Amino acid sequence: MDNKSPPSSHLYLVTDIKVCQDAEFTTNDSSEASIEGDLTIPMNQIVEGTAGVGIAIPNVNPSAGVKHKYASKNEGSSVAQGSRIFAIRYRVVTRSF
Repeated sequence: MDNKSPPSSHLYLVTDIKVCQDAEFTTNDSSEASIEGDLTIPMNQIVEGTAGVGIAIPNVNPSAGVKHKYASKNEGSSVAQGSRIFAIRYRVVTRSF
């Protein structure tokens, strides 16, 4: 094999490695949102105000309410079986010709 690229003046010497065996990874993610509301309309006051004359109506006070809740949860796990190199420490060695 004929290598035509010029030789590098730097060499890399591996001085340390970190290895894990059968690494297990887990992830957990959750979120939640909530909305609440309420509305009350005093009908007897509206009728009296628009008619200008006091009208005898029963005390009708309709109300409305809204409630919404959203929740989400994601979980996962996996195993990387065997040995895996996950970190390397090295030194740059300079050579001179």
